[in-house]
Amino acid sequence: MLASWDLTSQPGTETSAPATTTAPGVTGATLGRSVGLTPAAGTGSISSTNWPTSAQLDTTKYYTLTMTPPSGCKISVTMMSIDALASGTGPANGSVATSADAFAHTTTISTSAPSQPALIGMLPGMIEVRVYGFGASATTGTLRIQNTLSVTGTLQ
Repeated sequence: MLASWDLTSQPGTETSAPATTTAPGVTGATLGRSVGLTPAAGTGSISSTNWPTSAQLDTTKYYTLTMTPPSGCKISVTMMSIDALASGTGPANGSVATSADAFAHTTTISTSAPSQPALIGMLPGMIEVRVYGFGASATTGTLRIQNTLSVTGTLQ
């Protein structure tokens, strides 16, 4: 595991959360939201409203997590364990992407149950993973990442 975030004591409205566990040498591991989202209360999570109601993802509305490898190393991400939960009017669809290909390749995640999407990406510096939600029936609907989030991969 490269990093994990335990959100069980978070209020949902926090701006960001530091990783609770990281692989030796991994730094800068934070989880936050883009400025296009609005914080929403949700015990044990990071939670937001203002998700797109269109069937396409909006590249300005996402959760973001970053990890930086030790100097001289590359970081390679392979999988994420995520528990994303949408409210009844929140995003019906979700996906993840990495900065390794400028977020071009997306992988579907569930917005109603825990999932383990594959991640593709290797970089010699910081890597960013984005979690998108879309297809909400109302912009007041929420999407939260709850419980524990983790990213697996290797340092090379």
